[in-house]
Amino acid sequence: MNRPATGPDRSSLLRAYLGTLALLALAAGTRVLPAGPWSLPLSLGLAGGKVLVVFACFMQLRWRENLLRLAAGVGFFWLALLFLLAAADYATRP
Repeated sequence: MNRPATGPDRSSLLRAYLGTLALLALAAGTRVLPAGPWSLPLSLGLAGGKVLVVFACFMQLRWRENLLRLAAGVGFFWLALLFLLAAADYATRP
């Protein structure tokens, strides 16, 4: 069942903002403290968490219908695929 498209209230926006700042602080901490081989996966996971917070709250996808959520998810999938293909092209060049 979908919620009405009223949008977020102030408390959920504040929680999303503070959550994004906490994830930012963790991401900055991974650059300062050596994590060894886990540095890249940890940074990418934190970046993915920030993307989910932005999608859910700031883009208000949490309060929209499923078709709009699907369109945003497909757009993000294609963007990730383009980045992956660009990285593969860069990695295979001499």
